[in-house]
Amino acid sequence: MSLKSLFRTCIQFILAYNYSQAYAQETGVNGDRTDEQEKKALPENTLQTAPREISFNLGTIYTYENNDNVWSSLQQLLGKGSDELGVEKGWDENVGGRIGLTLASLYFSIGIQYYKHELAHEFSESAREFSIDFTSWGKSSILGLYPKYVAEKTPDMSFQEAKDKIITAKDGLNQDAYTAYTTWRRCALNRSCIFDDSTYFLVHKFFDLEYFISTYTSQDIDDNYGERKHQFYFDDVDGYLHALENENISLSKGEYLGQVLVADLASWHTWESIYSVFAYLVDGERTTKTTTIEAGAIKFTPPLISLYLTPKGGFYDTNTLFFYGGKSIQLSVGTDLDFAGGGELNTLRAGGEFNGVNISPLRISPFFYVNLERDSFGYKGLSAGIESFLGLTSSTSLSAKLEYNTNDVLENTIKLKEEGVNVVAGVDARF
Repeated sequence: MSLKSLFRTCIQFILAYNYSQAYAQETGVNGDRTDEQEKKALPENTLQTAPREISFNLGTIYTYENNDNVWSSLQQLLGKGSDELGVEKGWDENVGGRIGLTLASLYFSIGIQYYKHELAHEFSESAREFSIDFTSWGKSSILGLYPKYVAEKTPDMSFQEAKDKIITAKDGLNQDAYTAYTTWRRCALNRSCIFDDSTYFLVHKFFDLEYFISTYTSQDIDDNYGERKHQFYFDDVDGYLHALENENISLSKGEYLGQVLVADLASWHTWESIYSVFAYLVDGERTTKTTTIEAGAIKFTPPLISLYLTPKGGFYDTNTLFFYGGKSIQLSVGTDLDFAGGGELNTLRAGGEFNGVNISPLRISPFFYVNLERDSFGYKGLSAGIESFLGLTSSTSLSAKLEYNTNDVLENTIKLKEEGVNVVAGVDARF
């Protein structure tokens, strides 16, 4: 290594250390970066470590939020290991090291997605028992094998019982969409994205497309089973389309593919994430800034489009973050896809969340969303509540969320929450 290169590397490590320490002190737990803090951020073309975030809620893992928190926290812990190897051990300084860490990130992201996806199918099954069998490596990908996910055996059933069950095919794909959303939100609030968060996002965001391609030639469900008892198998896409057919809703594979492509390719963070991985591989940029658009004193992110599947058809949930004076507001507008193929959902959903209201010693985020009939704008339901954080240290906090949901398409129909009041408590940390 030349003297110039050694000097440059030393400066980068010093800046990276100062950045990570200052970031935690200036933003606080679950804090947003102010415009002044944004100006202090490192130039994009440097090595740096950004904070990792973990979150655990009390209660069962059989919910979308808890399932996501557990597995995404594991991904963040693995990412911290990547930070140590890449920055502290110098792997980021050579192409071989960067390729190795990228492949490792991709391998673990695929594995985590696999377990989280399969576990989500249990949400509608009254929390059946599951395990991970480390003696049987049954899940494969281009990068290798994974220990097999083992669920309690589905009982034999009649064909009609099986037809009633296939609506659960949507739950795994919905969990993937939700994790892609939470990963985008973490990057957007931090105004930066670590390359392994980008691979994690892309694995979940593109899984609906990958699943469609890999099962496109699969056989339709055989109606000749009659009432004979049998073990029922189906892939998620065909299962979901048949579930809609059971409700006299016709959605072709081509129409479903169109819905998938819009959500995946029209979301700017998809391309931002691809660039993030490319920038790391080529130049060693471990963290890249996320895109914000300026309109006077306000900055906002390009929208993220998420495709969720409901028993009555597809639903797009579109989210954008606005930044002003050190605070952020997340606005969400969602619509059914009855007009883009088959569907009878007839729902618009709009609202938002105000992040970072400081009421000492708490930091609170109130939110409100209303559901309307798309064809008449008649009232259908709502989701409202407040999320609060109580700082314990400079990097940890207790969290609590109080919400009320009634006929809300996202919380009740998609996430399968019971209507009424829901309370969740947990612990969050940055490190």
